[in-house]
Amino acid sequence: MNFVSLPAGQLPDAPADAQQFGTRPEHLRFCATGEGLLDGTIAFNEALGAENLIHVELTGDGGSSVIVRVNANAPAPALGDKTGVTAEPEHFFFFDKNGQRLPTA
Repeated sequence: MNFVSLPAGQLPDAPADAQQFGTRPEHLRFCATGEGLLDGTIAFNEALGAENLIHVELTGDGGSSVIVRVNANAPAPALGDKTGVTAEPEHFFFFDKNGQRLPTA
């Protein structure tokens, strides 16, 4: 599970007391920089045979990173590339300041 500080104003369906959101690597996908939820730089590509786990260092989030799982044959950004990362809201989990999961609507 990827845990990220909640981007201010970017997740309108987030509960009012949400401080973080989480989503699984298989639910994240790449998009153009500035068009997704998060932006970052490709830091590492972990090739696992049938799939790759691509580590993305997030821009402006104090060194946080997320992992995107992709099919090994799928096109993906190269090491050092800037990229956007997005996901569908139904795959978000929200957490309060104590790390407790919050109910979603």
